[in-house]
Amino acid sequence: MNVCLINLLNSYIDSDVILKLREMGHHVEVRDLSALKTDDMYQNGKLQDEVEKTIRSCGCDAVYTSNFFPIVARVCYKLNKNYISWQYDTPPNLPTDQDMDYPTNRIFFFNAKDCEYYKGLGIENVYYLPLAVNCDRRKQYHRYDRQYDTQVSLVGQLYNSTFPMLRNLMSEKDKGYLDGLIEVQRNIYGVFLPDELLGEDIMSHINDTIDDGGVITKPISKKQLSYSIATQVTHFDRVLLLSLLSKRFQTILYTNNVTDGDKAVLDQIKLKNPIDYNTQMPLAFYNSRINLCPILRNNLYGIPLRALDVMSCQGLLFANYHCGLDDAFEDGKEIVMYHSAEEAVELVGYYLNNEELRMKIAQNGYVRVLEDYRYEDRLQEMLATI
Repeated sequence: MNVCLINLLNSYIDSDVILKLREMGHHVEVRDLSALKTDDMYQNGKLQDEVEKTIRSCGCDAVYTSNFFPIVARVCYKLNKNYISWQYDTPPNLPTDQDMDYPTNRIFFFNAKDCEYYKGLGIENVYYLPLAVNCDRRKQYHRYDRQYDTQVSLVGQLYNSTFPMLRNLMSEKDKGYLDGLIEVQRNIYGVFLPDELLGEDIMSHINDTIDDGGVITKPISKKQLSYSIATQVTHFDRVLLLSLLSKRFQTILYTNNVTDGDKAVLDQIKLKNPIDYNTQMPLAFYNSRINLCPILRNNLYGIPLRALDVMSCQGLLFANYHCGLDDAFEDGKEIVMYHSAEEAVELVGYYLNNEELRMKIAQNGYVRVLEDYRYEDRLQEMLATI
């Protein structure tokens, strides 16, 4: 099959998709149009023209992108080309379901709940497909490197949420309600309360009483506020976890854009710059005894790429309780999950004092992703829908 892969996202997974499709005997043409991407997912005449020109010149059987792009879907429908997209962000950054129901689309979601949501809207060409990982690419980094040697590490952002800005515009009543909601959510894993508790009456009251001085030009949506709350709670999760762990264990945080306030709280942590995904991150995971993976709180079922990355490097995955991980892996045998920051501290101490068990769990996790999370299997499943 001839596949045209259009890069609009600079996705981490594109290089492995290209490599594995070619190994499977398919011809892959790669076109980088990321410079033309704008925030408007639906209207971008320059990008749409370039996508059409690209697809016509490739003579392809199918077009692939990481994440679904309505403009690409529109062009593929016009040209009667199969359009395959693999969503690796959750929730999808799609304000509407416009352009999703074309018969030429094959839309794959790594989060089963996202797939379920769009099926509920009557869109039939959506599929659940967990992400994959290329363990072969990581094998060369399964070696000791002193600069990454540590007891605990986290590779990733702390999340700078928009919630404080939105909160400042709200009435005292709405502030109190959302503050209480966040406080309860911080102590509960496995559910995301805003999905159930941000009803139409609450959203209407927020938008009717908001005092923004004309800054916000359209009503705050439930989806927008839910994501804002999710990032705020995740921010609290990560800062608290890192603060507690760094007081007892050697802890490294690889990130950027840490606020002065967070730096003051994380005064015991070793703060390092972001590292390269392909060449440095695998070394960091392999050389850290405990690899933290606090998952974005509104993602309850999609196993994030970062979790698979850790396990592919023979690192011990240490995550908050997550329904998707709980369904797919065995806690205490292939991964380790915690239900509170305090429990996390106890578990980290336990596994650092039980090196043989820690290494066994890391190895078991590695074997599982090596066998069950292969790109070849995922791509074959995609192509079988055409």
